[in-house]
Amino acid sequence: MMKKIISFLAIVTILSTSIVPSTIEAKSTSLQTSQKIAQKYSNVKVKNLSLKNVNTSTCIKINSNAEYEKLLKSLNSKNLEQSINLNSSDFSSYAGSKKLTSKTSSRWIGSVPGVPPVKINMNFAYTRKKVKGKWTFDKISNKKSWLTGVEFPVAYTWNCKSFNHSLSKSKQKATFTLKGTLSVTVLFKGLPQLMTTNNTYKFDYNIK
Repeated sequence: MMKKIISFLAIVTILSTSIVPSTIEAKSTSLQTSQKIAQKYSNVKVKNLSLKNVNTSTCIKINSNAEYEKLLKSLNSKNLEQSINLNSSDFSSYAGSKKLTSKTSSRWIGSVPGVPPVKINMNFAYTRKKVKGKWTFDKISNKKSWLTGVEFPVAYTWNCKSFNHSLSKSKQKATFTLKGTLSVTVLFKGLPQLMTTNNTYKFDYNIK
């Protein structure tokens, strides 16, 4: 009986010691593969994460090199400055008053493989005054930006870095520049990663 127990423990030990190196080797291979592919897409910053710090329910799960490269290529192409020409009809008005008006506009920023379509939302408030019979901007404040999308929250996160504006000489047109980072969490062959791009959005608003 004792010999059987010893034999069983020996088998378990052998299996355990063979599984652990295989797991480590698989993760090492995934890491080397991801690094090799990511080198081709310099506009995307890839950071390795600890699995214990990742919510796997909101990750994009990728198990093939082709899908991984497709994702990087898509993110890389979005790391561009985008000009958005907006006018009064593109904005929605929210509970304002004669003294303060709030405007919000949304634009699709494109879908990424494995992630539902996402919108970037821009909001600002302003006061106005009439000069020579025409409305002009008096003050712009409360500028905000955020993401919305299908089944949000998903793997996307938005971090606003700056949200600046300038006025035309007549003060009837405001030009906004929104800068921030878009990040998406990926589980590539069991390896958790955070992919981040820098994004700039420019848009105009003409006061009524």
